[in-house]
Amino acid sequence: MTTQSNHNVTTGPAAGAALAALTGLTPGRYAVTVYAYLAGTVTAADADNVELLVDGVVTDVLAVPPVAATDSVPPQQFEHVTTTGAIKVQAVGAGGAAAVYHTVLVVAPLGPYIPD
Repeated sequence: MTTQSNHNVTTGPAAGAALAALTGLTPGRYAVTVYAYLAGTVTAADADNVELLVDGVVTDVLAVPPVAATDSVPPQQFEHVTTTGAIKVQAVGAGGAAAVYHTVLVVAPLGPYIPD
């Protein structure tokens, strides 16, 4: 198990569109860091329009202000267990047509998955 990352730039994402994803992870406990910010022409529809899914289930909605900014949005950190090896960041709803979503997903292993 090693640290893995995925970076993506998406313009005007559709609802549910993948913004960054990692699959094939070894089942286990991970520190998950997501950095998401907007550029281009941002609308109110882009506010907090990013969510984190683990094993296909929404676990967190990320705080992303509806402004074009590259340095004012801190990374958001979580700890999650994956049993199927899939962690994804996606758009909640449709983004503004000219809004550019920059996303970085980083997962670092914390330990094996030990079921109860």
